Amino acid sequence: MKKIAFLLLVVMFVLTSCLKSNKLNNRLEGIWNVEKIGGSSVPNGLSYSFTFSKEKGGKGVFELSQVLSPLPAYTEIGTYTLIEDTRILLTFSPEQTDTLDVISYSNSTLSFIKGGQLWDLIKQ
Repeated sequence: MKKIAFLLLVVMFVLTSCLKSNKLNNRLEGIWNVEKIGGSSVPNGLSYSFTFSKEKGGKGVFELSQVLSPLPAYTEIGTYTLIEDTRILLTFSPEQTDTLDVISYSNSTLSFIKGGQLWDLIKQ
């Protein structure tokens, strides 16, 4: 009886973890504009945006765009993997990855730590 109760507890824990990742993955999809970095507004003439396109299993494709007027836009493309609902692993190439530590998210806002700084984004 104790083994069955333990097994049910483990199954519930696994399912709950999967559902949280799916929740973030569903909310993550779309275009996100960076409003603040390190508590300061992004300067005029400079803009950053992330575009996330979800796939199955907490994975997907992302595009990071940076525009510094009047220069042409700079874009990086890669894949992302959700690590539960607390981290997003960005893979630009096999040699280059970055981790976003998710602080909070909703349908319209996303905050994470990247490079030691807090990034605040708003969904377009």
